[in-house]
Amino acid sequence: MNSSLRMIAGMVAFAAICSTLTAQTATTALRGSVIDPSGAVVAGAAVDLDNPATGQQITRRTDGKGEYVFSPIDPGEYLIKVSAPGFANQSKQAEILVNQPATINFALGTQASATTIDVSGTAQTLNVTDATIGNSVGNQTIEALPMEGRNVPDLLSIQPGVLYLGRVINQNNDSRSGAVAGARSDQTQPKSFV
Repeated sequence: MNSSLRMIAGMVAFAAICSTLTAQTATTALRGSVIDPSGAVVAGAAVDLDNPATGQQITRRTDGKGEYVFSPIDPGEYLIKVSAPGFANQSKQAEILVNQPATINFALGTQASATTIDVSGTAQTLNVTDATIGNSVGNQTIEALPMEGRNVPDLLSIQPGVLYLGRVINQNNDSRSGAVAGARSDQTQPKSFV
């Protein structure tokens, strides 16, 4: 009887560890739709996702609604190419960020001859899947910021929806001062972590 209790306790501990590990993934997703010049969906179009840094290439086909989904994928710089019979090929480049699902739509032109339309520049990635707010801050931005002592809370305060009032230590030894999306710091972070 005692060994069966140990086995059940071990299985519960294993399940708890596994659920914690899967919750800390660093992946993202890409989705979008493909339409023709009249606005009708293009079903069966080939959508290629290329990551030049890793050499990874994935191909999907649009479904009956003209939509494609790549999930889960690693964050990074991607080249997305779309091709369909009777339409000119099109490609876009985009940076897909961690835990920020991106939506990139394509409007294919008709093919008068063997023409490839290459859209230069970076595609605007939109997160229409959930209501998360966040931005990616690169090394150039961080190095250009006038930050005294490279304090991380000062860097976090440039995010949208963040109000940081500086390092003020109150009578309760609580050094948190500010709000994120209107919620005070003591509402979003347990005091045991500070």
